Amino acid sequence: MNILAIGGHYDDIELGCSGSLCRWKSEGHSVYSMVVTTSDYQAYDGTVIRSKEQAATEGKRAAQILQIHQLPCLNYQAKQVQYNEQLIEDLNCDIDTYNIDTILTHWQHDIHQDHSAISLATLTAGRHCPRILMYRSNWYPTLYPFNGNFFVDISSFMDIKLESIAAHTSELERRGRAWTDFILHQDHNNGLVIGVQYAEAFSVVKWLV
Repeated sequence: MNILAIGGHYDDIELGCSGSLCRWKSEGHSVYSMVVTTSDYQAYDGTVIRSKEQAATEGKRAAQILQIHQLPCLNYQAKQVQYNEQLIEDLNCDIDTYNIDTILTHWQHDIHQDHSAISLATLTAGRHCPRILMYRSNWYPTLYPFNGNFFVDISSFMDIKLESIAAHTSELERRGRAWTDFILHQDHNNGLVIGVQYAEAFSVVKWLV
């Protein structure tokens, strides 16, 4: 498979699907990641929470830990991503350039506006792609339940997943260990569903066997 994981911000892919990417890479598949926004943002009072330089540095470090090929950032502004023709064509370009046949993208009902816009754009850009999965990277309540119905055993890759998340030091310092603990417990619970130690859960859009 030629796999492309699409994230709205530096850290989304690590949180939602990095264990699966590591497993598939170890099995000989080609794995790419792409981040849509520069991922810098400020508080309501103008205080800089994360600069784009810091976000990019942390994202590059995480990709090196995961040993996956990171495509150039699309350089959209965080919190301003729109579901429109430009985003669709930008995604479509990389899908065609790298002959992508498997896409991992954000869950459509994620309450972060960037995530939901990217999810919709992916469905359009990847309309000819035979395999599309949606992952969840947020822990916030939503109006619709996440229907995790596709599971990947990442028991052998949980440590490297946590290491890649911890590479985002600015977010880790802000959120604390509860951030990584949540992911650890979530993936353990997913593992219980399929009888393994740790697993990542996805919602299937389509999967050609």
